[in-house]
Amino acid sequence: MKLSQIYWLLFICYFSSFQNLQGGWLNRKAEGWFWYEDREKEEKEKENEPHRPLSPTVISASPPSITATEEMALIRKELEERLNRAILEPSEENVLAYMQMQKQWIGQSSQFSQAWVKNVLNHPNLDARLTAGPTTQYGVQVQKQVLREQKEEKIRSLVDSHGLFFFYEGKSKTSQAFSFVAKEFAKKYGWQVFAISCDGIFITGFDYNQMDQGITQRLRIGHFPALYLIEPKKQSAVPIAFGLSSVDQIEENIDIQLKETRSLL
Repeated sequence: MKLSQIYWLLFICYFSSFQNLQGGWLNRKAEGWFWYEDREKEEKEKENEPHRPLSPTVISASPPSITATEEMALIRKELEERLNRAILEPSEENVLAYMQMQKQWIGQSSQFSQAWVKNVLNHPNLDARLTAGPTTQYGVQVQKQVLREQKEEKIRSLVDSHGLFFFYEGKSKTSQAFSFVAKEFAKKYGWQVFAISCDGIFITGFDYNQMDQGITQRLRIGHFPALYLIEPKKQSAVPIAFGLSSVDQIEENIDIQLKETRSLL
């Protein structure tokens, strides 16, 4: 090979290498001007990556500036995310991540419950069972029994000062049926019943049974049967039942009406 040929061969190789180098540098320089193309490419690559299993470690501590409400919202969101991920992709790692975080907050709830009980014992005024009534089934039953006994004691205290008046229409099936309830109620408390017929027809079984002498008009009674408590000394009358009522309902009505009396007209 002649020297001139070797020279031109070296020159061509050198020139080709220079072009490759120059082209690469220019291309990289252009990418420097359009740097955002790299970020877009990276973001697309991240979107195309498969979901990685969540780390089994618990949630990291929140920034100092975050509020407790915001922190709880983040924790709930993280726990829900781990659960949903474990359901959609039930790998051992994903299920473990959810189980570990759930266990942490079950323990946290247990500590909260223990602290609550200690506070209730150390500060009885915070116990809802003492201020708002019992919450257990047994406690509720006991409380009902106590209230019933108190109610019955109040009713018995009225026997000596109030008369029990039964206003009825003898021809009415409703009055006839309610007469048995009135008798049962009177017998329970040792009350004497004053039965008043408002239509001239008597219902038997009452020791004091008479015709209406205008008392229904004075009390403005327009519905029968009716049961009233009347206190002669204060000239007051209290309606405690209209129509068919049970003994329990009569007792409840008296408890409500104890402080709501009106004068006889």
